[in-house]
Amino acid sequence: MKIFSFLAALLLTVSIQAQQYSMMTLTGNTVLGQKASYVQGIKLGPTSYTNSNATELSGEANIKNFDGNMYVTMVSGGNKISKYTPQANGQMKLEKTIAVTAATNVIDLCFINKDLALAENSFEFKLHCFNPTTMTVTGEIFDLSSLMNSTYNSSAITEVTYRDGKLFVGVLYRKYTGGINTTLLEECHIAVCDVATRKLEKVIKDSRTLPSGYPQSSASANFIDEQGDLYLIGQKTYDASQTTVKNAAILRIKKGSTEFDSEYFFDIQAACGNRPVVALRHAGGNKAFVVVFYKEKTNPLNPYSAYDSPVWKYWAVDLQAKTAREMTMDFHKGLYNNWLVPTANGKVLAPLVTASANAVYELDHETAKVAYKFSTNGEPYGVYEFKAFNPNGINAVQKASFSAVQHADFLVVNSEKELALTANWYNLNGQLVQSQQLNVTAGENRFSSALPLGPGIYSLRIEHKGSNESVGVKWVK
Repeated sequence: MKIFSFLAALLLTVSIQAQQYSMMTLTGNTVLGQKASYVQGIKLGPTSYTNSNATELSGEANIKNFDGNMYVTMVSGGNKISKYTPQANGQMKLEKTIAVTAATNVIDLCFINKDLALAENSFEFKLHCFNPTTMTVTGEIFDLSSLMNSTYNSSAITEVTYRDGKLFVGVLYRKYTGGINTTLLEECHIAVCDVATRKLEKVIKDSRTLPSGYPQSSASANFIDEQGDLYLIGQKTYDASQTTVKNAAILRIKKGSTEFDSEYFFDIQAACGNRPVVALRHAGGNKAFVVVFYKEKTNPLNPYSAYDSPVWKYWAVDLQAKTAREMTMDFHKGLYNNWLVPTANGKVLAPLVTASANAVYELDHETAKVAYKFSTNGEPYGVYEFKAFNPNGINAVQKASFSAVQHADFLVVNSEKELALTANWYNLNGQLVQSQQLNVTAGENRFSSALPLGPGIYSLRIEHKGSNESVGVKWVK
């Protein structure tokens, strides 16, 4: 039985390593009720992807990858969560579907560790706990309903981010009248919750900017950098016409703190030519991207032009210098078709739907240019990375001055320069089981004799403490 379990785990790991990312494409009307969405495992190299090996879903989906698996919630799919595993041919195998006790749709997921994840019901103001490994519902709930405000009849919680035992939850207060958004409370509200007690601790706010996050999508408006600092954007998501007074801005909550950093405020809207700005994506270090709206490109006769016309463009942002540069690229469409995956040295993969192409490109922060990677069958909605769970922080971005690959009996580390690295192995419970110094030179370095782990599945984290760089590897022995 042990041999069979080990071989099964090894085969799973091989399939994960063969597929670097999962990708979702959409067909049909991408504004009101998508006909279908397709998900598949992909890797870089091919110049085009069809849906021949894709798994069809029943409609538009929100996707999060965690520990080598893909988790799906349907935008109009009620309270269900589905777990998929990538196969060697690119297909996604459905492992299990569960239902939480949410009264309405589950929109987004937040992963704490292998045993605890949260399903977000935005308008119910609740976070439902489940085990992402066993796919079982625990019944525990983070109840944030005390944050509801009857004055704003379409209020919601938005993005949920985990760091150091705390949850940081965006809160949006808005009012609908006659089916349209008429009032938006122009403040950034973040609820801070304690994971151990499952309790709301406090709400912090910054009145200099707008709310942060989306209540209807898993697209991200914040990130945690290599130092553990949380950056988030107060954005113009619900106000493309710029009727709100305050500007979109980037805020920071430093590692170890549960308050906004009073010394950091970046008026990103002013830096982007005073255009509406949404979405904040990390590219490593002080590099980031935002999505900028060009109102003059919209069709005044089409009320959905901001969503289904190519009127958006990425800008490259320097968070330290507080500057932004327009990318040299075609305009793309879709407010939510902007999920970025960091690759290397300030570059990210970007699914783009332009007037002439459906394709995935690589955005280069340094040059502010894009490079074509591959075409897609249908509109690419998102590309999501498969990687092993990192117990030191699943949101950490992997930088690229060195990389690591596991082979059958040895580890290969490629480095741009001579470095003293530390390799830490963790078991499936996230416990440190072995630590080792790895002295590498520029180029390829092979390690084999000094890896005395017993058979099993481990999460390996290789760190360079001098620069806070790290990479993760799923290790099977």
